[in-house]
Amino acid sequence: MAKSLFKHSMTAIKTKFTLIYILNCTDMLFTYTLLKTGHFYEANLIMRPIVSNPFLSILVKIIFPAVLILAVLPHLKEESLTSIKLCTIFINIVILAYLAINILHVYYLINILFFL
Repeated sequence: MAKSLFKHSMTAIKTKFTLIYILNCTDMLFTYTLLKTGHFYEANLIMRPIVSNPFLSILVKIIFPAVLILAVLPHLKEESLTSIKLCTIFINIVILAYLAINILHVYYLINILFFL
């Protein structure tokens, strides 16, 4: 996994987009679960009004990202190596951010399950 974070091939980028999508979906599930406990609130100011509506949550966190990824991937083939490298750096940052968010969610869930 760590080795593929630095690859610039289209296959690696597709894999990374898939990982981002999965992490995005798990973020939504964890967030929804934690909000239902009543002990947590949505920290992201932009997402606060969205997470209260299940339809909007699915649209913004599942459907929109899938459409965006499917729209972007074909155009990456036409980009220069420099653009692909920048894209890879940005993707890696997003993966690390989503990993941190998901780890935090798991930590909170464990605390709720075992310590509340």
